[in-house]
Amino acid sequence: MGGADVQMKSNGISGADTAGQEREWMYKQAEDVSKQLNNMGATLKETIDKLNSSHAGEIDSKANPLAVIGRILNNQLNSLLWIDQQVEQVEAQMNALATLQSRVQGG
Repeated sequence: MGGADVQMKSNGISGADTAGQEREWMYKQAEDVSKQLNNMGATLKETIDKLNSSHAGEIDSKANPLAVIGRILNNQLNSLLWIDQQVEQVEAQMNALATLQSRVQGG
């Protein structure tokens, strides 16, 4: 039995009134939780913004090891993507040659 039930039964409130008042109590509780979550969200956003602004210069710095690693990984990814494109072109050419060869042999 919830806190609202105990309070309502001790006041001698009927079942229909009890349900309405319990809904009212639950609604107020939900509003309180919603306000607390909104406050926590705002606080979290402020904290993240402060962290981002305090580290903004470090990320762009060439001396920052994480930035260097990020650049290296980006360059490697770009190279792998270029290789993948070249492989696809060679495969397309090989397929075209295989089709041509099958036509010549079959015809």
